[in-house]
Amino acid sequence: MVITQSNNNQLVAQNTAIMLDPKQRPDELKSLISSSFEAISKKEISRENWRIDGDTKYQLCGVKEQALMKAIIREADKDQKDFYILDIGAGDFQWIQSMAKFLNAQKDLPRDIRIHIIGVRGEKNSTETPFEEGLCQIYSLGSFKIEDLTDQLKERNLELSGKIDLAVSRFSFRHLADPVGTFVQTYDLLRPKTGHLLIDGFFFLNEEQNMEEAWNIEGFRNIHTHFFNKQLTQLFISTLAPFVAQPYQGSVPSHSLNRFLLRKPNTSPCRLPMCYSGTVEAKDYDVFSHRVTQFRREEQPDEDQWFQVPDPIGAPYGDEPLFGDKALYEWLKTHDVLENPCLPWKPLKRLDEEQKIPLLHHAIVSCDLQTIEEGLKSGIYSINDSDDAGNTALHYSILKEDFKLFELLLNYGANYELFNNQGFAPMHIAAACDKDGKFLQRLIDRGARFDFISEYYAKSAIEHANEAKNSVAMEILKKAYVDSRIYYNYSF
Repeated sequence: MVITQSNNNQLVAQNTAIMLDPKQRPDELKSLISSSFEAISKKEISRENWRIDGDTKYQLCGVKEQALMKAIIREADKDQKDFYILDIGAGDFQWIQSMAKFLNAQKDLPRDIRIHIIGVRGEKNSTETPFEEGLCQIYSLGSFKIEDLTDQLKERNLELSGKIDLAVSRFSFRHLADPVGTFVQTYDLLRPKTGHLLIDGFFFLNEEQNMEEAWNIEGFRNIHTHFFNKQLTQLFISTLAPFVAQPYQGSVPSHSLNRFLLRKPNTSPCRLPMCYSGTVEAKDYDVFSHRVTQFRREEQPDEDQWFQVPDPIGAPYGDEPLFGDKALYEWLKTHDVLENPCLPWKPLKRLDEEQKIPLLHHAIVSCDLQTIEEGLKSGIYSINDSDDAGNTALHYSILKEDFKLFELLLNYGANYELFNNQGFAPMHIAAACDKDGKFLQRLIDRGARFDFISEYYAKSAIEHANEAKNSVAMEILKKAYVDSRIYYNYSF
């Protein structure tokens, strides 16, 4: 057992009787990694292979990665002349090209530095020769076995242990057979004190769990992949590094899990109190390997007092709060690297705090529409009850894009002007998320107010639609203003 300092400056005892070592992968897992890599490495890039296949910006945790990298460079020691950026699962290398273009355009960066921007992907790439572009040296590496990250970089003469200033990965780790072992390698590549990792979630299990059991283990919470996000938060806590996390609003297993930003605090390697156990099938979860790795995890002292990221509260387009290390959050705000400078911060929630989940919310997940209607008729369900996030069943019917449920709730008298904890009424949710406009139009037809705002969130539905770039909602709301002869002073 070692005593270390946690990211809230408290001394924490960490049991290190076991510690995850990717080099100790069992033969079954090694074989799975090799077969998955062989299947993908023979392919040229194809956008049909992946739901998300690279982009010019990832904006995980609401962070502007380009501005983040610029802030890292500007705050670096003046003696540091080489900087390293790594995109893991780089698609068509759009992100590294966009990063290079941005950094080369910054006139206030030193001219005597070299920024190495490296993108890696499993598919082959016919042109891997690094090339210079202004301040940047660009590497587009294909046929790259990501789960052997450190060794694969060394084979390409890139010894990067403790040198990566910014690592990013968007919707890639979830496809790996061993994302946790790859996470350990990525962490150890980060530069101590200043290295940052931006990543979204991935699946892994405790031994003797399978995907179906884990998915349904906590009833209604599976709408937010609650179980998996709780495990991810515990994993990040186990690193003892400062991090922030942003909840993600997903309703099916193929959707993304929570997003995380971590800063490596010191030279210590990543010590995760777990070891490999086995693998289980995961065919319907948008996982390329079709299997998820299980781990035996060693219980840590005071684990019942650990924390989690609460479930999403329904804020559209990345406006969910950031949870976690406040000092890191304040650094992000001070350096203007957040897309929304007003993005709120909240502390992590204690694991032993129960979340309020109304009976109707449970029924939405586990019951068919007829059963829900019978419960509403008999008075079993209270139609306007809200959960801890303040969301009523009507909020969720829009988020789930379930129009039949939405109509049923309205017909049974659901209040369509209740705000959730972030100040969103169903009208606000529909203005941002309803791309067809049918939820929004029905609310207007029912007489829902479209020009009102809450004290907490001082924006109207039409402003909400504009920020979400929902052109259909914009037209519906403009017409509603005209028809009602209510003046609006918005220059969109």
